[in-house]
Amino acid sequence: MKKIKKILSALIALALLISVSMLTACDSNYVLVDLKTGYEQGLINYDDLLNIAYYGGPVSLNQDKFANNFKPNPKGELSEDIKKSIKKSLVDYCNKKYNRLFTTNNVKLGEFYGEYNGYLVFAFYVSSYFNINNGNDSTLEIPLYNVGGFYFNEKGHKELGIYLWKKL
Repeated sequence: MKKIKKILSALIALALLISVSMLTACDSNYVLVDLKTGYEQGLINYDDLLNIAYYGGPVSLNQDKFANNFKPNPKGELSEDIKKSIKKSLVDYCNKKYNRLFTTNNVKLGEFYGEYNGYLVFAFYVSSYFNINNGNDSTLEIPLYNVGGFYFNEKGHKELGIYLWKKL
């Protein structure tokens, strides 16, 4: 009887493990990380950050980083299909993070800063209707933040801003 219980327990544990891994695989068809985390994890490098800072930071505060002959890489543009995919990922991310019901109407893509190492870099915002920012107006400019020695500012919620996205 003990053997049967052990075997049943092992089978139940295995079934749970398989079902969790299947849910995770179905749910993770993209990578979405904030700029700082992406840089710290090596998803983008210093030269990528230099270009992103040129497009997304106050150039006057980052001027010492740009060499006299610095020419930024062209940003390019996002196709409508890619924008839709990103917005769906952002809705999923916001629903999990804030435990609220977001839709693609609540999540807004901001400026696109280019593609670096296969990651699309952009700003995003959430509609102030949900009042995530503890009663503060969500369109206030957030303070500057530093990533890799570069300064960035974006309008949006404190926790949102510039993100990296890649479809798997």
